[in-house]
Parts: sequence; C-alpha cells; structure tokens
Amino acid sequence: AVNGVCLTVKSKTLESIGLEIMPETLRKTHFDELQEGAVVNIEPSLVVGDVVGGHWVQAHVDDVAEIIAMQTDQHHHANATLMTVRVNKALLPYIVHKGFIGIEGASLTVAKIEDDHVTVSLVEHTLKHTTFHEKKVGDKVNIEVDVLAKYVEKMLHV
Repeated sequence: AVNGVCLTVKSKTLESIGLEIMPETLRKTHFDELQEGAVVNIEPSLVVGDVVGGHWVQAHVDDVAEIIAMQTDQHHHANATLMTVRVNKALLPYIVHKGFIGIEGASLTVAKIEDDHVTVSLVEHTLKHTTFHEKKVGDKVNIEVDVLAKYVEKMLHV
C-alpha cells in the first residue's frame, strides 16, 4: 500500500519498485498531484496468519479529503496533533465517533465529527513514522472509510 492505496508491484530492485495504477485509482486518490521524489507512506500487506491488532483497513481508498486544520493538543502533559479534514458528505454515514478512518494508509480513531469535518488525533509515534509531520492545511489526503459499515448498509437495503 502506498499512501493507503493497494497497488500491484510489477517490478522491484534494491532501490525502487514499479507499480501498476489503474484509472479508478487515479480518480479516487491524490496520486495525480504527486511529484517525482515525493515522500510516501509504504506498508506491506499482512500475511495470512498475521495478528490483526487494529482496524479493518483494506487500502481501497474511497476519496480524497482536504486538511483544513492542524493544531497541537496538550492535555495533562501529553502531546498530540489534532488534524481535521473535510470529507465528501456521501461518506459521513460510514464514519462514527470513536470509530476509525484510514488517512494516507494510517488507521486513525475519529475524535470528533462536525458537519463534514472529521478530526483525528495523531500521537507522536504516528507523526514520526508517517508523512503526517510534513502535512499542512490545504494538502490532500487519501481516505478510506469503514468497509464493515458499508456491508451493514448494503445488507439493510437488500
């Protein structure tokens, strides 16, 4: 997965990998804005039998969101960064408070939902080991909503 997007590896060397990207991926991501040399989040797939210790993220991106706020949250000497993104209103039914949202491939707990704004809290470890430390207001990010919520909706409307 690159920036939260499941991609097929076509070739690889010690220095690089060649990836196949289909038109639907370009429509649903911000990959068309990436420049050569851009730093990206990369995560390998789980292997059958691996422990799943987090959320059900598939790396099947639903849309692009825009960062509208980044601010420090200090509470009882613990530091975090609150990041707020504006999401497509059609995706809001699949996003719940204290549920998760995948942003740039990181599975993050939803801290707040207000109108079409979703806020997550980024702990120091996440900031240090992802590209979030480089993000700023106005940047685009790939988002993935809860696939289980989408299945529930489909089953209720069958």
